[in-house]
Amino acid sequence: MSTSTESGLEPNVAGAVAYLFGFVTGVAMLLIDGDNEFVRFHAIQSIAFNVVVVAVYVVLSFVTIFLSFLPVVGDLFSFLFGLFYPVVGLVTFCAWAFLLYKAYEGERFSLPIIGAVAASR
Repeated sequence: MSTSTESGLEPNVAGAVAYLFGFVTGVAMLLIDGDNEFVRFHAIQSIAFNVVVVAVYVVLSFVTIFLSFLPVVGDLFSFLFGLFYPVVGLVTFCAWAFLLYKAYEGERFSLPIIGAVAASR
């Protein structure tokens, strides 16, 4: 994996850059270095990972708002469910850092479901 890509970066660096700023750099690296299989895999996985994270936060928001409308215990349930936000944030950050590290190391680490989609493209 010592050949450089269209962007002039090594494939491992280009793969790591795909994770750097979420789907923005994922799309950018897909457009610039999409012909390199390693970079394309990590760019697509980065985009899909960030779409899933946004979807999880949207669902959390809707559930938290819905729970707040329940009579009597709604505020308590809403508060308790709202405690999931920092947990999801920490898990997301750790997964993002891990994926960035694996790409930089030149590994093609595949997330469950998302990785299979990225590999099939």
